[in-house]
Amino acid sequence: MRLPDPIGLKYKVASRTVLSASYQLQGNRPQQEDAVFHDSDHIFVIADGIGGLPHGDVASALTVESAVWAVRLGKQKPSEWKEKRLLVQKMIRFINLRVYNKRKDEGFALGLGSTMSLLFFAEKNFYICHVGDSRIYLFRNQSIVLLTPIHRDSHGYITRAIGIDPNPPEMFFYSDRFRPNDMFILATDGVVDVVSEQEIHDVVSRVENTQESLQDAAKTLCFLAEHHRNTDNMTVCIVKYCV
Repeated sequence: MRLPDPIGLKYKVASRTVLSASYQLQGNRPQQEDAVFHDSDHIFVIADGIGGLPHGDVASALTVESAVWAVRLGKQKPSEWKEKRLLVQKMIRFINLRVYNKRKDEGFALGLGSTMSLLFFAEKNFYICHVGDSRIYLFRNQSIVLLTPIHRDSHGYITRAIGIDPNPPEMFFYSDRFRPNDMFILATDGVVDVVSEQEIHDVVSRVENTQESLQDAAKTLCFLAEHHRNTDNMTVCIVKYCV
C-alpha cells in the first residue's frame, strides 16, 4: 500500500529559527544503508539498516518515510497531538508494522530491520523516539550529553530494532524544553562508534548560525570517522535552535 505524500499534509508550524544539515559517506560498503531526513517541518530522523539482514537500504528508507509521515499526520489531530507520549506509542506501532509487513512483498521474505532515532519539535519542547544503536547528542552551554541509550547486548548485537517482529520494540522516549542555541547531533553507529564525544564537542562548538556552518560540521564528523578507519556507512544530521 502506498501512503499519500506527507508533504501534502498542511499544518501550522511554530515560529522559530531552526537550522539543519546532514552529510553521508558510504564507507567500505557495497551500498549506503543509512537514511536521513530533515527539513523546515521540524522533523529530523536517521535510520540504519540492520547488518546481517538483506535490504538494509530499503529498511532504513521505509523507516524514515514512515516516521515523517506519522509525525505529520499526528499534527493533523489536535486531540492526539496534545498527548505526545501516547502519540509516539501509536507512531512506533505504525512504523514497525509497515517495515515488518514489507516481507510480504516478493523478494523480501527473509525480513528486514532498521534502527531509528527520531527528533521533532513542537510548541516549546523537543521530543525523541529512539530504537537501536544510533545516537542523539545535545550540545548545550558548551557541554555535550548523550540523550539516547544504546540498545546492544554484551556481544555488540542490537537488541531493539524496527521491523524485526510484528510487535513494536520497546522504544525510548524523552522530552525537554528548548533553550537558546541548543544543538542536536544525530549520528549512526558508523560515526559515533569511532568518533569520541570530545571530538564531537570540539567540532560542534565552532558551529555558527548558518546552514553552511552546520553542513561543514556534519561533513567534518563523517570524515573524522573515516580517518579513524571506520568502514561502515556514516551519517550525521545536525540541528540548531537559533536565537
